[in-house]
Amino acid sequence: MELPDFLATFPTLWPFPRGDLYHWIPVLNRFDHVLDRFTHEYGLRDGPQTQPIARRVLLMDHQGSDKRAADEELSRRGYGEDGDRQLIEAVLRFSRLLLNHCGNRSVYASSSHLNALLNSTDRSIVHLTLRLGVCLAQRYHTSRARPVGSVNQLNMALLATHYSISLDRVQKLAIPFTRSTPAVDSATVTTTPTTKGKERAASSADCLTSPARFNANDLAAIIQRSPDDADASASGSEETPHPDWRAWAEVVLTYYPAPSESTSVETKRNGASATGMAPASPHAGPTARAADSWQPASRRKLPATERTVSTGTKAPTTPTTPELVHEHRVGLMRVLTVHADVVASTPVWKTMAAVSADVPSDTRYELLSRLRVASALVESDQTRQEILGIRILAITNLAYIYPEPMFHQKVLQQDTDEPRRLQLAHQLVELVHPSAGHEHDAPRWLQTLALGAVEALAKYRAKATDVSTALNINVNHGVLFYILRKAIRDEKIILTTWRELKERRMKAGKAQK
Repeated sequence: MELPDFLATFPTLWPFPRGDLYHWIPVLNRFDHVLDRFTHEYGLRDGPQTQPIARRVLLMDHQGSDKRAADEELSRRGYGEDGDRQLIEAVLRFSRLLLNHCGNRSVYASSSHLNALLNSTDRSIVHLTLRLGVCLAQRYHTSRARPVGSVNQLNMALLATHYSISLDRVQKLAIPFTRSTPAVDSATVTTTPTTKGKERAASSADCLTSPARFNANDLAAIIQRSPDDADASASGSEETPHPDWRAWAEVVLTYYPAPSESTSVETKRNGASATGMAPASPHAGPTARAADSWQPASRRKLPATERTVSTGTKAPTTPTTPELVHEHRVGLMRVLTVHADVVASTPVWKTMAAVSADVPSDTRYELLSRLRVASALVESDQTRQEILGIRILAITNLAYIYPEPMFHQKVLQQDTDEPRRLQLAHQLVELVHPSAGHEHDAPRWLQTLALGAVEALAKYRAKATDVSTALNINVNHGVLFYILRKAIRDEKIILTTWRELKERRMKAGKAQK
C-alpha cells in the first residue's frame, strides 16, 4: 500500500552515477510480485480486461475491519477508486528509470508481465508498458547486432530472452487509425440503379466520405483541437476544418468463427431459449441481421421492423429503438458492429465483457484495440493525443525488433505510396516542427516520443534518407537546430525563474531575521 508513495519520493532525474541492475534485484522481484498479482486479479493473462480497475491489489493483504480502515487511509492519501492503476504506473515508471540508468539490463526478466498488461483497457497503463518495452527492444537490437550476419534475421531465441512481448499485439497498436465501414452483402447491391437511386447513392457516399476527409496518416490532424474546444470557440476561428470524430467511433469487426464454434451452432440454437438468448435464424445474409443477434434478449435493442424466421411466421415487433450492438453474417463471415453511441458512452472494459465471449480468442485483441482507439478518438483532445502516443511507441518498439525487410512489409507497406508529407518520417518530424499552415499544440511528451521514433527509423538504410530529408540536417535552419535553439531558450527561462525564486527566498529569510 505504501509502495507508490515511497517510489514518488525518489527523484525523477537520476542523481547517481550509472548503476548496475544486479543491485536492484530485490526491488525488481518485488515489482514482479505486484505485476503478477495485478494481472491475475484482473484476468489480463487470460485475455482483454473485462472488469473495472479498483483497489483490490492494494487491499489484498487486509481483511475485515482492517481492510475498511486501509481503504479509508488510501482515500486520505489521494488514491482514486482505481488505486491499482496508480500502483502499476508507479512500478512501470520506476522500472524504466532503472533500465535507462543501469547496466547489466539482461537481469530484467519481467517482459511476460508486460505482455499481459497490453490487455488492459487503460490507456496510461498501455502507454507506460510500451515505453518500458522500448528499453527492452533497444537491448534486443544491440544484442542482435553483435553476431555478424544476423541483423536481417529475427532471432527468436534471443527475442524470447530479451523481449517476451507478443509482436502481433504490438503490431495491432502500430497500424494507422482506420474508420470502420459496415460490411455489405453483394445480394443487396443493385447493378443498374435509377436516377433517384444514383442520387441516393451519391448522398450516402458523401455521408461516408465527409468524415473521412481526415487522413489517418496525418498525425498532426489528430492532435489539432476540435471545434468545440473552449479556446477555439472563444476566438471564433473556423478556418481549419476539423473531422467529425463521432464518425470514427463505430467499430465493425469481421471475422470467421472458430471451427469448434461452427460445429456447436446447432447446440447453441437449441439451448437459446433456456439461457435467455434470442433464437438465431439459420439463414445468412441481410435478413439474418437481427435473427443472428447474439446479445441476450433482455438487453438487446432491435429495430421496429418485423423479422421473418425459418418457419415463415412473423416475429412480434419491438419498440422503435435502434440496435446498438449486433452481429450478423455476410456469407461465411460474421460481422460484429458496436455503434458509436455504445463506444462514446460505455467504458471499453464493459463493452469487452459483453461481446468478447462471442468472438474467437485470436480476434479478441483486435477488437480490444479497435474499441480502445475509437473510444479515445471520440472522447477528447487529450485522449486523442494519448492514443497517438501509444501508436508511436508501438512503431518504435517494432523498429528496434523487426529486421528491415520485415518492418517494411508489416509496418511501412503502404507508406511509400503516400505523398511525401504523409509519409511516416515526415509526419513524426512535423509533430516536433510543424510546417507552415499546419500549426498545432503538440505537448512536449508527444514530441519526445516522435523524436524517439525518428531515431529508431534512422537505423534502417532505406529510411535514413527520408529521415535526413525530413530533419533538413544539411542546413543551419533545420529541425535539429530548431530543437537546440528551443531547448536553450527554455533552459534560460528555467534558470531565470529559478534565480528569481532563490532571490525571493533569500529576501524572505532576511526579513524574518
